[in-house]
Amino acid sequence: MQNSAIPERKYISLIIKEISSKLKLSDPDSWQQRDCENLSLLIEEKTGVNLSVSTLKRIRKNQFTNIPQKNTLNALAQFLDYKDWYDFKINHPVQEKKPKTDLPLKKNKKTA
Repeated sequence: MQNSAIPERKYISLIIKEISSKLKLSDPDSWQQRDCENLSLLIEEKTGVNLSVSTLKRIRKNQFTNIPQKNTLNALAQFLDYKDWYDFKINHPVQEKKPKTDLPLKKNKKTA
């Protein structure tokens, strides 16, 4: 059975990268406090949803035990002009990495 949290985390990472690109910010790992504050204000202006700076920091760092609330994910997607989180996801297919099983086995050569 597939763990549904794994793909969600990938989508969350992807949306944060897109937001970073839209705002012309550097890599999300190097966002400053003011970047999160600015993003919080911009999201509220555009969507009417107030996401706290601490929430944005946790999402940016992918540091959460439970997937963020749907309202939070919808606000992030709507900030990027998607209808909602589901719309963002169907427009960004994410595939799980599959283990490579078709690699040839290496034969151990004995040296004389």
